[in-house]
Amino acid sequence: MDPQTVAPLAQLQTTNPEIQSALIAASVAIALALVSLLAQVILWFCDKRAQRRHELMEHRRNALLSALQVIDHVYANTSFGGQPPLNLHAWSIALARDAMNGIIIFAKDPDRLLASFSAAVGLHNPAVGPAPAFNPGALAAFRAIVCEELDLRAPNYTNQNMIWIASLPGGI
Repeated sequence: MDPQTVAPLAQLQTTNPEIQSALIAASVAIALALVSLLAQVILWFCDKRAQRRHELMEHRRNALLSALQVIDHVYANTSFGGQPPLNLHAWSIALARDAMNGIIIFAKDPDRLLASFSAAVGLHNPAVGPAPAFNPGALAAFRAIVCEELDLRAPNYTNQNMIWIASLPGGI
C-alpha cells in the first residue's frame, strides 16, 4: 500500500473524534440492521411452522369428526337392546374410508385411534371371524382418545345410557 494513502487515514482516525464516533455509529447501525434482519427471518420461520401445525391440526380434527359421524351412522342403523334401529338410512361408505385415511395420515397415534374406532363400529374382517360386539361404551372410549389426539381435556361425561343422541322429535 502507498505510504501517502495510509498516513492520512491514520491521521484522521487519531486526530478527528467526530469521524471515530461516526464510524462507531455506522457500525452499530449496521450491526442492529443485521440483528433485526436475523430476528425477522427467525420469526418468519416460526410463523410458518405454527401455520403448518395449525393446518395439520385442522386436518386431524376433520378426520376425527368424520370418524364420529361414521359412528353416528352405524349406531343409527344398529339395533341395541332388542330395539329396532332408530334411524335406518343409507350412507356413503366413502365417509368411513375418508375418515380412516385422514386418521392414518394426520393422527399422532393412528394405530390406537383406529383400534378404538374399529371397536366402536364393530369393524372386522369377515374372512377371519364374526363381528365383535360393540356398544355406546366403545364410543365413549373413542371420544376420550379423540380428545387426547386433539390436545383437549378428557370428556367429563360418564352417562353410558346417553352416549349418543338416539332420536329427537322431528329428526330424520
